[in-house]
Amino acid sequence: MPIEITERAVRCGPHLYHRGLAYRIRLGSYGLRMDPVGPQVWLAPDGAVGARQVIASGIVARKYDLDWDTISHAEMGVFGALGVLTCGGSGVRPFDLNEARRARLKLLRLTVPQDAFATRLAAPAAEARARTSAPECGLHVVTETWSIAAAELADRLPTGPLGPMDLHVAGTELALRAGRGADAPILPLGPGTTFAYAMTRVKAATETGPQARRDGMQRMG
Repeated sequence: MPIEITERAVRCGPHLYHRGLAYRIRLGSYGLRMDPVGPQVWLAPDGAVGARQVIASGIVARKYDLDWDTISHAEMGVFGALGVLTCGGSGVRPFDLNEARRARLKLLRLTVPQDAFATRLAAPAAEARARTSAPECGLHVVTETWSIAAAELADRLPTGPLGPMDLHVAGTELALRAGRGADAPILPLGPGTTFAYAMTRVKAATETGPQARRDGMQRMG
């Protein structure tokens, strides 16, 4: 599936993913959807669902190759820290486009069901609805994240539905196990490890209609 990157968004097939404030985002982050005049849309994070709840919701992992030679420094334009998941040291190293081209870094996408946190976030959704006059900009929760991984690590990461042996809670952060052995690296997926994300609007308890809706309205550019 072709992947297109701009400084504001990532497109994978028919789906668009936001990059605004991605360095502050993790799977389960929630807050108001910001949609000013212009092409940029982002989540202003107020908090995050606990890592154990994220794990319980059911996470699916997918890996993707990307031809980094087709990506320019302007398109990568990172606002804030961006880390690459790796086997060494703390499990994260700073992103460098030249290294990405040499080492053929991979992309990792994690997804949870769109309605996974609807009950947990019903009260914050009601509070957010009272804070904005635009319902479409109400409370949103991140249900998909993209990260960048070193090629040698990506080969060890699981794909498909993830089970208890694939996941870990490191402090307060969701983490991945890169392999099944006792010495398998544990990779915390905290701030700075998200490259792009999708968010779903959470319905307040007083609203009718579908429980959640994926936000796919960001424009490339």
